[in-house]
Amino acid sequence: MIYLYTSPTEWEDIEPVYNDFEKYGTIEESNSNRFNILQSIAETFQCWIKFVTVHDDKGYIQYNDEGAPLKYV
Repeated sequence: MIYLYTSPTEWEDIEPVYNDFEKYGTIEESNSNRFNILQSIAETFQCWIKFVTVHDDKGYIQYNDEGAPLKYV
């Protein structure tokens, strides 16, 4: 794996600073569904979201004990 950023010092040598952050993005959502909220998060932070649906060996969707499909983000 090639990292996009490497630190000039080791992480153990860095003292934690908690008040020195820059605001990167803001998300404000109301009356929306999960997919739209996740899409807003992905656009704000410029990343991809991977959706996974679990299937068995025959290709059928697997379900949990409550009857909901096994899906992960």
